Amino acid sequence: MDFMKRTGQCLLAVAAMALIATTAQADTVTVNFTGVAPVGPKFLWTYNITEDVPSVVKKGDGIAPGDVTSDSPASTVPDYFTIYDFYGWDGVAPAAVVDWSFEARLVGSKTFGFPRVDDPGIFNLTWWYTGADKTVSGVVFSATSIYGTSRIGQYSSEDHKGANKGYGLGTVEVPSPEPTTLFLMGSGLVSMAIARRRKNKNQA
Repeated sequence: MDFMKRTGQCLLAVAAMALIATTAQADTVTVNFTGVAPVGPKFLWTYNITEDVPSVVKKGDGIAPGDVTSDSPASTVPDYFTIYDFYGWDGVAPAAVVDWSFEARLVGSKTFGFPRVDDPGIFNLTWWYTGADKTVSGVVFSATSIYGTSRIGQYSSEDHKGANKGYGLGTVEVPSPEPTTLFLMGSGLVSMAIARRRKNKNQA
């Protein structure tokens, strides 16, 4: 049963990644994985974010992204980015980043109109902007996990281009208790091919 669940999650992830390729927008906040390093028995995962001019991040009116509802006025919603399904997060708030606030939730944030892979049993990490309007570049963020191995995960982001909201979705490396999803799927397909070949030889 657990194998079937894992297989379903793998297929859902691959399908979502294919959709991301056609929906992500280049002029929104981009989240880049920069490395993972051991810190005692845990691992520090580091990212930076970039944004293209003339896009800017705005602080909104102080509402956290996770508290946004369908009735929330756009002007109240701060610009942010969320890294989904950060396996093994240790529950410790990351190092503070000037003009940014942090929260961790099991579900969300919800980026308008884009599909997301979001396991409700795994924490999502969100940073939202609280400073003056500006274009961000190279700002560094980090979080700690008990895992040092990675898989391809997902992030979403929101910013502004003029008076309009920009929405983005992309892929980024995140912690995983197992090897990467694509590696697992590839190994499974190879094993199936070998098994089928052996079966054909035995029948012959």
